[in-house]
Amino acid sequence: MPQISKFEINQKISKRITEVFLNSILKIKNKKEAIDFFSDLLTSTEQTMLIKRLAIAVLAGKNYSYESIMDILKVSRATISSVKNVINQSEGGYDKVIKRLLKEEKIKKFFLTIEEILEIMPPKGSDRREWGKRKRQRIIEKQAPF
Repeated sequence: MPQISKFEINQKISKRITEVFLNSILKIKNKKEAIDFFSDLLTSTEQTMLIKRLAIAVLAGKNYSYESIMDILKVSRATISSVKNVINQSEGGYDKVIKRLLKEEKIKKFFLTIEEILEIMPPKGSDRREWGKRKRQRIIEKQAPF
């Protein structure tokens, strides 16, 4: 879990640092620069954490059940709930980005591939009857509009 110093930064300085941070992201010109920047800026754990949060938001936006999200992303119910709470209480930041992402065919194709893999293979050690119930639920979820 990331840690923050218990010593607070002056509010003006914090605001300015945030501005510089956001401007630095906006200056990224391509995927390679983005990969290089975020690889240097974030640990692999922090990257995974952020990636999973965005994926939770996308799947939640597509009306996936908690169980399906947990199966796909290997996250806890608490993590999903936390992301959904942020979405519900936010000013629409997640929604704007998710809608733009889903318009891109590559992203749609990626999530369809995940769904297809889940339909073909029951998880290791799973109860086949329970897996069948989940499979039926995923089929229903596919039909839910975004």
